[in-house]
Amino acid sequence: MNNKQWQIGAVKIDGQAILAPMAGVSDIAYRLLAKKHGAALVCTMGIKYKNERTHELLSIEDAERPVSMQIFGSNPEAIALGAKVVADAGADIVDINMGCPVKKVVTSGDGSALMKNPDLA
Repeated sequence: MNNKQWQIGAVKIDGQAILAPMAGVSDIAYRLLAKKHGAALVCTMGIKYKNERTHELLSIEDAERPVSMQIFGSNPEAIALGAKVVADAGADIVDINMGCPVKKVVTSGDGSALMKNPDLA
C-alpha cells in the first residue's frame, strides 16, 4: 500500500485505506480492529437520535485517531446540533452524509436526497 500522506482540513491522514461509516457496524471495537489492520482513517456514522446506541458510537479511543464522525439529516438546526455533539465528543472530522441511497433515508429527505436541494445542503 502506498503510504501517501494527505489531509482533510488540518487533519493529516497517513495512508489511503478508509473505513466507510456503516450504520450498525462501525462501533469502537470494529474501528479499532480496522485501524490495527491498516485503516488510515476510521469512521462512525448514524448520529441522529439521542439514544444509548448513539452514546456508544460517540466513544473514541486515542488508538483509533484520526476519527471521522458522520451525521445525517435534513434539518439545518438538527445538523448543527449533531455537529456540535460529535465535535464535543472529540471527532477529528465531522462528515455530513449526502450519499446514502437507502430508501428509508432518502424518503426522509436525508442522505443522497440532499443532493437534490443544494441550497438546503
